[in-house]
Amino acid sequence: MSKRSIDRLGQQLLSGLSAPLLKQLDDFRRSHRASYDHVVDVLRGLGFEPSGRPAKSTSAIADKLARGSMRLSQMQDIAGCRIVVSSWSDQEAAVAAVAESLSVELADRRYRPSHGYRAVHLIVTNFQRPVEIQIRTQLQHGWAELSERISDELGHELKYGLGPAEVLGMLSRMSELVAAFEALEAELKDHPDLAAKREELRAWLRSDPTGLK
Repeated sequence: MSKRSIDRLGQQLLSGLSAPLLKQLDDFRRSHRASYDHVVDVLRGLGFEPSGRPAKSTSAIADKLARGSMRLSQMQDIAGCRIVVSSWSDQEAAVAAVAESLSVELADRRYRPSHGYRAVHLIVTNFQRPVEIQIRTQLQHGWAELSERISDELGHELKYGLGPAEVLGMLSRMSELVAAFEALEAELKDHPDLAAKREELRAWLRSDPTGLK
């Protein structure tokens, strides 16, 4: 499919999810599989074991189009996988290793988080279809899972900065706590107490400290 035909399909989907359009969308989703499989093979060759999906669901794609943030041809996360590493320094090393092995565009969301979400995203661009690689630390992943659990309870618009101010404020402060700890971790590097403190903070995030779920 050409970029023009992909965008035309996206525009048509906004008018209604008919069976023929959903079939075209499913074909487009599936066209990402070869790129995804190659990226996963490269990551495994580097010693990582990524989790992921060869294609975002048709409903998730349609929902993203409905939010009006981009055209269908601009979606870079239809196929995607995730690597979770222990610490900030491990994250830096993982980003460097992947960037040496694949042609990527980097989006560093650690310094400019999206509604509290922090991670490094690498978009692999040297294949027919783009593939997104998320690289998170354990603490960034713990925060993201907590946000996901609360969103399941209160509504998925919470992930896009919409919802009760009290909840958004708590998630923001927890995200800042993760960032502050990881900044300290990056500075102190091999301090013997860091791993234990990181695990304590990770367990605290898993316990749902908001009390909202």
